[in-house]
Amino acid sequence: MKAELEKVGQELDSQILCVDSYVGIKEIFQEREDRKEKAIVEDRKMEKSDMRNHVKIEIDAVAAQMKIGEKRKFQENICSSKIVTKQENETTPVKSCKEGTLNISGKSNQVYYPEKSPPRKIIKFCNMPKSFSLINLHKHLLGCEPAQSHGAEADCMTLMRVTAVLGKDWLGWVQENC
Repeated sequence: MKAELEKVGQELDSQILCVDSYVGIKEIFQEREDRKEKAIVEDRKMEKSDMRNHVKIEIDAVAAQMKIGEKRKFQENICSSKIVTKQENETTPVKSCKEGTLNISGKSNQVYYPEKSPPRKIIKFCNMPKSFSLINLHKHLLGCEPAQSHGAEADCMTLMRVTAVLGKDWLGWVQENC
């Protein structure tokens, strides 16, 4: 509205404040994505730290066992390992289907231990809308397209519903950028 008034050489009263909803909503979504990514990075750091602590505990336990005389048993277990024949080495072991296995597309059975095998790749479930058009924002945030669009009153109502869903994020952005 401000841009249109300026095109015809008019101005809003100085007491009337305005913001660009397109810019504001886009910045809010970007800030949310940044916060999520930062939280994921922090979680990863915690997981790595926990893993290091777990490994240290295991190493300490082995060292303690070796100190109290388990060294011989440990060496015996290692030294008495079975010699594997060439045929046995080149044959793929057969797994039996156990409870708790997942059948992946009928090809093979794989056991999944989420606590022992962290994901190799972070899958991003994007919460960003496809575009920041008013209709698409309404659909993204409210789950449906607005009943009417491309009319002054209908678009104002749509924008009000969109900003209401954004709540405090929207109010904070407006206060900082009006």
